[in-house]
Amino acid sequence: MKTVLPLLLLTCASVQAQPRSPELTQLLSEIHEQYELAVINKRPYSQDLPDITKLPYFLQHIDETDTVGSIRLNAYLQGLHTAYFDNAYNQKRLGGGSWFCMRDTMALDPRRHPDFLEDMIWMVLEKTAKNDPQKFRRANYAGAFGVDISMIINYGLQTEYPCYSPIPKSLQFNGWKY
Repeated sequence: MKTVLPLLLLTCASVQAQPRSPELTQLLSEIHEQYELAVINKRPYSQDLPDITKLPYFLQHIDETDTVGSIRLNAYLQGLHTAYFDNAYNQKRLGGGSWFCMRDTMALDPRRHPDFLEDMIWMVLEKTAKNDPQKFRRANYAGAFGVDISMIINYGLQTEYPCYSPIPKSLQFNGWKY
């Protein structure tokens, strides 16, 4: 119980730290409550809470500063950011096909836009809370525990920088609303 209370206080504080739409604020509140219940009740998917690649880790540590969790998360996001930038740059340079089409791939450069991925994640969460409010609530909030940060970013890049309009069914990511 001693570890749950600080976790709850920290996650609730992070929800209030940034202005969000009412839909996203409500969703985040519900998700944080489910995270707390998962720890208390030892739900099977509570093992995803400390997984740095999953949404729970992002939500728990994104608004922290100078903690082990925030340092790990920032290093992970920086590595992802660099990988996405290098991939997009190499795809464009080599003339290969891509699943998202940025006119200026330098906008993805981590040195120029260090908060690009974080902003993308929040944008996708905002969009999902409005357009598919049940996405993270289905199956007793299992999606809120199991979704990878990289999948959220992939969906965001594909919908914000589409190569096709509309995006063909064959290129759409399963489980996301287009």
